[in-house]
Amino acid sequence: KVLRQKISNALRKCPESIFVFDEVDMMAPGVLNAIVPFLDYSPVIYHEESNERLITHRAIYIFLSNTGSQEILKTLVELWENGKHRHETKLSDFENLISLGAFNEKGGFHKSDTISTSVIDHYVPFLPMEQEHVIMCIKAAFSDRGYKATAEEINEVLAHVTFGPPPHNLYAKSGCKRLEQKVASVVFRRYKD
Repeated sequence: KVLRQKISNALRKCPESIFVFDEVDMMAPGVLNAIVPFLDYSPVIYHEESNERLITHRAIYIFLSNTGSQEILKTLVELWENGKHRHETKLSDFENLISLGAFNEKGGFHKSDTISTSVIDHYVPFLPMEQEHVIMCIKAAFSDRGYKATAEEINEVLAHVTFGPPPHNLYAKSGCKRLEQKVASVVFRRYKD
């Protein structure tokens, strides 16, 4: 009820509101069922208490989740084994498995009306990063510090990144997390010397 009230109040102030729900996989199952009326295809709903008309079809709802990450990784490896590179993948390669994963895995979407009523328009995967993407993060972290890194320094930071799954080890297990700290230690050491 609190969630519905907050959304109603936001829509009353601004029908073009953007709502971001982070770590949906950590939410209790069923919590998001409360917002199905806002997501449904009806352009207007009526506020529960005031019976005020709320325009709902202009709002954007973004749900961030790690749901389906293992299935995404497995599918990406299979596509790679069949000769398809990460940058050649399409949304359709992942959309259905994210939807199924979200519905079946523990978390905020588990057996949720939000999914079973088909009110979510797009499921967009966060694909794991390959070495080239991690190197871009490393270069950006050095650049943010006003430091022009050598190939040796970039590789020194890259050595701290774990790639998987075996046997190909194509994707960074933690993406670009913790790279800032590794870059900071390299820069500090260089300035110290």
